[in-house]
Amino acid sequence: MNLKKALVLGAVVYITAFILNLLVSLALINGRDTQIILGISGATITFILLIICTKTYFKSVQASFKEGLIFGLINAVIGVIIDTIITLLIDASKSFGNLNNPLFWAANLAIISISSFIGWYKKRKQL
Repeated sequence: MNLKKALVLGAVVYITAFILNLLVSLALINGRDTQIILGISGATITFILLIICTKTYFKSVQASFKEGLIFGLINAVIGVIIDTIITLLIDASKSFGNLNNPLFWAANLAIISISSFIGWYKKRKQL
């Protein structure tokens, strides 16, 4: 377990995904399908960055399901913390931000699942 690297990569995933999704939202003209496109692009960007950072993480740590699970949990916790901070900075009246959005929690579950699967797969491939 490389906690420092996991924390840095977790922050990189969330902050980079946030910035890229913000750029996509600025590029779109507000239409009726804008929220759907933003949701899909945000999830896609996050998952691609997560895959890249998970593979980077496993270059310095022995790959396993457990290591992937821990890395995914760290990413999810960092995402919740950063998202809450950003929401409070933008609009303090939204005290819960995305915390009451089921899709936010589904994305966090997917983050944990993807990193766990990558750890399991890389370990299996090494055997």
